[in-house]
Amino acid sequence: MVSCKFCKKEMLEADGCVRVQIPYTDEDPVRFGSETRFGDDFGQECVENPDRRCRDCGALPGKFHHSGCDIEECPVCGHQIISCECGDDE
Repeated sequence: MVSCKFCKKEMLEADGCVRVQIPYTDEDPVRFGSETRFGDDFGQECVENPDRRCRDCGALPGKFHHSGCDIEECPVCGHQIISCECGDDE
């Protein structure tokens, strides 16, 4: 098991993470199920299946992803947050 460095909980067992401020924006982090890059069906699937967990970090729909999650989306550009270039100037 892996513990999250922010919420200190086991990532695959916790409902989700705490809200962690993204350094390069004042926008809220994108919650699991609200991602736009997967299309509308993805969010609807999460609404219809509230027990569905993020396949990478284990967050439940409507909860924040754990830091470093492959699925987490950048609220600025909409790409994968761990590989977007929005924070490169930081």
